[in-house]
Amino acid sequence: PRGSSSQQGRGVLVRSTGKHSPPAARKKHSGAVVMGTDVASVEEDAVSGVRVTRVWAENSCAGLLRPGDLLVGVCGHAIANDGTVVYRGGCRADLEVWIHEHYVLDKVSLTIVRDGVPRNLQVVLRPLAQLVPRAPYYDTPPRFFVYGGLVLQPVSLGLLESLQALGSADAVVAITQGIIDEHRTEEIMLTQVLSDDVNAGYESESDNLVRTVNGKPCRNLSDLIRRVEATPRGSLVTLGLSNSNLIALPSPADLADDTQRINRLYNVTIDRRVDGEPGVVSPRAVIVGHTAESASEWLKDAIRRVQQ
Repeated sequence: PRGSSSQQGRGVLVRSTGKHSPPAARKKHSGAVVMGTDVASVEEDAVSGVRVTRVWAENSCAGLLRPGDLLVGVCGHAIANDGTVVYRGGCRADLEVWIHEHYVLDKVSLTIVRDGVPRNLQVVLRPLAQLVPRAPYYDTPPRFFVYGGLVLQPVSLGLLESLQALGSADAVVAITQGIIDEHRTEEIMLTQVLSDDVNAGYESESDNLVRTVNGKPCRNLSDLIRRVEATPRGSLVTLGLSNSNLIALPSPADLADDTQRINRLYNVTIDRRVDGEPGVVSPRAVIVGHTAESASEWLKDAIRRVQQ
């Protein structure tokens, strides 16, 4: 909090006694903003600034900063070679302390040196995009995809809490160390196997993460669904898991009758929910056994029943 002791960035203690007048019109808080970079201190006394070592995909500086850039200024404040800036009251704090003064979609200025040439950049701030969101989400239905009796879900804090001790070690590593990159924007877990002849032998694979779909990296839930549904008749859908095992099931066309039977047996009325995925246009949920028109009416009836 402003005006009190707090930890920022790499653990630089902030002690500020300077008075701060808040803006007349407060913007709505819609998430903490970050630059989304890893930086390293510069050991040369003659050089001011820090070296960018990594830029996190899907975050504020993605596409603007590059590894190797020398970051020398933030919001008009010079950055020392230990990664600190002068903050209110004359104290020194982590460089992102000035970023934290802003809100989502605010623009801030960064000064860098790239290939020996100084540059000024304007960055539109975004909330932190994480491989596994660490903040709980309320009043939000879970996202999932059911295929051949396999229940696949994005990893979240809520999911891990529901699994408790059953959560895989891979998922724990993902939530503590995972960073979004060009190959993955979220982790997908096989959370349950609805036992049937078509998936016999795969029951023990629950709680493993899905690494590949048909030999390609699994980027997110929508990507998984697209790759599964693009599998041609006569081919196999393959899911590579974090324990190095491989699941193989028939294509959607070859599995259609079995899918309907499994869904009836386990009372699965909706085979997916993908709404709310960041950066992806979510396809309409498919309700098994209904046309698009009848599915819409089915949903309206379901909503009316809940409201009653």
